Amino acid sequence: MSLDTDFDEANAQDGADVAPPSSQLAVLLAHVRLLERRTIRLEESMEKNTAITTEVRDMLDTGKALFRLAGWVGNAVRWAGYLAGACLAVWGFWILVKHGGRPPP
Repeated sequence: MSLDTDFDEANAQDGADVAPPSSQLAVLLAHVRLLERRTIRLEESMEKNTAITTEVRDMLDTGKALFRLAGWVGNAVRWAGYLAGACLAVWGFWILVKHGGRPPP
């Protein structure tokens, strides 16, 4: 079966006055080509969107890593501050005991 015979049979059953198959096929082909062009444009747009989304995701991952690093540095500084405070307290106590509370000459 071909499209022409199917078209003729459908015309005979409906009894409607329909345009010949060649003009209908031309219209259908024009619509198919239009849909193909639109699909291609959508695919290109999606590729650009995917590239941009990938860049944004990479930037967010980098920012997350930087904040994690800043947290670790903050913890190290906090512990260094605790250690410095403890050393200062021990030194002050040593000065108090050895020199009676006055700084050494």
